[in-house]
Amino acid sequence: MKKETILLAMLATATMASAQKEESGSTQTADSLLTTWQDSIQAVTVTGHRPMYKMKDGALITHVRNTPLAKEPTWEDILKHIPGMKQSQDGTFEVSGLGAPTIYLNDKKATSAELSHLDIKQIEDIELITTPGAQYDATTGAVLRIVMRRRDEGIFGKVQAYDKLSEVNTTNEDITLGYTNQKFSISGFYGYQDDRYNVHQPQEAIVRATDGEYLFGANRLGKNKAYANASEINFDWLLGKQHEIGAQWEGLWLSGGRSEKQSQYYHNPGEDMKYFDAESQQWAHSRQNHFNLFHLGKWSPSLSSQLYLDYVKNTDNDTQPIDETEGDEKRTTLNSSHTNYDIYSARLNIKLLLGKQHAINYGGEWSLTDGKGNTSSSSDKLGTTEYKNHDTKTAAFLQYQGSAGKLTWSAGIRYEHLTSRYTNLLDAKSNMSCTYDQWFPSFSISLNEASWHHSLNFRTTTSRPSFSQLSGNIYYISRYQYQISNPKLQAYNTYRLTYSAQWKDFYGMLRYTYIDRPIMYIQEVPEDKPVRYVSTFINYGKQQRLFAYLNWGHTFGIWRPNISLSTTYQLFKVDDQGEHINYNGLSWDASIDNYFTLPHGYQLSLSYLFEDRGKNGRTCFRPDQNWSIGANKSFLGDKLQVAISATDLFHQFIFHEKIHQHSVDFSQTEDYKLWNYKLTITWKFNKRTGRYHGENSAQEELNRL
Repeated sequence: MKKETILLAMLATATMASAQKEESGSTQTADSLLTTWQDSIQAVTVTGHRPMYKMKDGALITHVRNTPLAKEPTWEDILKHIPGMKQSQDGTFEVSGLGAPTIYLNDKKATSAELSHLDIKQIEDIELITTPGAQYDATTGAVLRIVMRRRDEGIFGKVQAYDKLSEVNTTNEDITLGYTNQKFSISGFYGYQDDRYNVHQPQEAIVRATDGEYLFGANRLGKNKAYANASEINFDWLLGKQHEIGAQWEGLWLSGGRSEKQSQYYHNPGEDMKYFDAESQQWAHSRQNHFNLFHLGKWSPSLSSQLYLDYVKNTDNDTQPIDETEGDEKRTTLNSSHTNYDIYSARLNIKLLLGKQHAINYGGEWSLTDGKGNTSSSSDKLGTTEYKNHDTKTAAFLQYQGSAGKLTWSAGIRYEHLTSRYTNLLDAKSNMSCTYDQWFPSFSISLNEASWHHSLNFRTTTSRPSFSQLSGNIYYISRYQYQISNPKLQAYNTYRLTYSAQWKDFYGMLRYTYIDRPIMYIQEVPEDKPVRYVSTFINYGKQQRLFAYLNWGHTFGIWRPNISLSTTYQLFKVDDQGEHINYNGLSWDASIDNYFTLPHGYQLSLSYLFEDRGKNGRTCFRPDQNWSIGANKSFLGDKLQVAISATDLFHQFIFHEKIHQHSVDFSQTEDYKLWNYKLTITWKFNKRTGRYHGENSAQEELNRL
């Protein structure tokens, strides 16, 4: 069982940077000093009509400009239609088998505020890179790169608001104002969101202890709400033709929580079934200030550099009072936690062109994360913890790329040295210190034919436990179940070999993944404590996945359908306290998106998704499905847009999970009420957007918070 938090989707804004590419039909920012060492690669094109999707060097490129996607009202609405993207239980998006992607705009990592006020009509293409090269952090599983169009001079602005109705109402309002010219750009943004949704989460567990078999169950009804305030101010200044500097401040203030009522029951060996009620109020506050500085230099026609500096201040406070009533007995438990983190980071990237067909990209990164926190509980089973975290990372990378005729290739190596120290201020026996010295190789080779494109890629990544998984945090579920952290968790490595191909309107992918010591959820029975079972995280042995994907899309007059099919086979076995458990299994999904372009600028859409999630790790899922429709229309020369949509029309997008372990059989349903009806209104002063080329070098450490 996982800890629910309604702040996760807002805090976990995944971001990443990349070099801007010139492509047929696109316009590169004229005043950018960033050069690309990938310009020599030739893209695959299909004649007859412009496809919505195509391949380039193993990446899947989704065209937005002059396609139906350009009329989607928000960034989240576009994500639903990118092949390979999936929606998770909490409504956020992830890449199939790779987790949440990192996102960047042209030549820089995107901040959460920038994604909030993104102007969809200024997007040229979106590239999904499933095997990023050595220049990316070793924790990066996949990358989404958004290619924006040329900026004009003058004052610009945009106001957007949407109202999303499910069982409860969610509203969002934001405003962007700025000015840009060939030398200078300044802009500001403010956004406010009142996000609310209900959760129905029934669950049941059979616990096998030394004194017999226990049964625990609960019908959980939660009401979630979160208030988010996001602000951003940035400026970008071109100092002649050779240098560009800029600075940015981003502030994020979040408050949110869940009020939950539980009807619980339990059965002890030899006793009758008993019942009790529980009410909890979990509330969290998060404050984040992020400062970014950058310098871009062009030292010669073939040599350029990028320097990024970041500082982040992040604080979190969490409280959770729980009242449990059984007959005349009433028990109150209060749990709380507090964290305070400072992050310092820097990144230097140097690009050297070796003629027209060859280039190298090399550089280094450094970061320091220093934090402290405490957790407390009025339950004598959990007690109090005070701790410190101190992590440092030093990295260096070298990437080479070349081309000859129809072939393009690249090879890279990345080295990372990390030290992580966890200090328990109340119990020195729990202190932990880890050092990681790792090399991460990668390579790719692509063949570009007139109508065929083939690409073979290899990538090594690592995943490090989050601070909450390591640092003694406690999540109280009931008097019979707790979730605790594990400071002994180790990082795990993932090795992926991917073959992808495109022929005309067909795009396909085959991928083999090997995961060494994955971190997964486990439920244990502590025989030395009266609590019946405890949830935590541990490292397992190995896990393998075989993945296949096929996509087809075409335009028939006013109708543009797109069909996707994918399947994953998991190979995973566990020796669980002497019991050998096989979790091998197949999962698959299928989807179809339909766009209808009608006269007078109207656009309609109809989408269907069926998912048989099968087995993922130790969890087995039941199938789910999702029907969605939408319509939009622009007015006043595209300055005003009105869009309406309905998601999960028949309320079938629900997650049913079962986990079998040696000591515990656990099942639950997670119904996050993802069905909704949404109205979005967007008004733009004009079609201009601001310019900011700074890159967030601290994002990987922010994600761990």
